[in-house]
Amino acid sequence: MEDFEVAGERSEEAPRPAARPDALLAAIMWARVAVGLVLAATGGVALGHALTSGERAVWLWVGGITLVTGVLLAISGFHAGAHAAQPLREQAPAEPETKGPEPLVPLLGALLVYKYRLVSHQQLMRALEEQRKTRKLLGEIMVDLGMITRSQLREALQHQRLVLEEKRGRLQG
Repeated sequence: MEDFEVAGERSEEAPRPAARPDALLAAIMWARVAVGLVLAATGGVALGHALTSGERAVWLWVGGITLVTGVLLAISGFHAGAHAAQPLREQAPAEPETKGPEPLVPLLGALLVYKYRLVSHQQLMRALEEQRKTRKLLGEIMVDLGMITRSQLREALQHQRLVLEEKRGRLQG
């Protein structure tokens, strides 16, 4: 029985989380600053009331806590604004990724990770890295590393053959 494997296998990357727009980050930053300043002002009013009323202890505590909370919140808003100017890691790369044509058969790595669940995504990445170095077939690398058995490889390759034959039949018929 002849082994069949798609050369140059690539795996789909996990979807990246969407980066928040700059306008939203600016709004969050200014909301933190505004709420912090309002709390700080309220704390100042409470401290002023503590100095003029008979219940000094209660108003000193309320005013002091409110003032400190407001100042910290305003500082965190400015701090968030400073970090908003830095690019986020989750942003798409500067160069657009070019996708080639869709493969005629399901990729072996995708079958083993998603359909059969025999290897993890990390194991697939390790095997693909080894493939880049050695230029060996991906299935052979996975068998050699003990990730899958030879019979599991044959089953996945048989699935690829069936899909290929089905698609060829549709194209010819």
